[in-house]
Amino acid sequence: CLPAAAGHPLFGWQPAPHIRRMDMLLHFRAFVRVAELGGFSAAARTLNASQPAISRQIADLEQRVGARLLHRSPIGVSLTEEGRSLLGAARAAL
Repeated sequence: CLPAAAGHPLFGWQPAPHIRRMDMLLHFRAFVRVAELGGFSAAARTLNASQPAISRQIADLEQRVGARLLHRSPIGVSLTEEGRSLLGAARAAL
């Protein structure tokens, strides 16, 4: 079972039963790296993944929590309020 991040009280969600723990950890890992580095491309390089793959993971995570986690702009990304709330829990899950 995942730590509190999986059922973060702010969002009131639980991963669907078919979502494996590893899938959620990969999503959290991508989210944390994007937040720390301020961009999808930089995160992709450090995770040895493609930028579109990281973007898909973040979009999937946002869909699952039902909230936008990142503000996207041409010069990078920044955390939304919901993203800041989830970041600590995602780090703890890793």
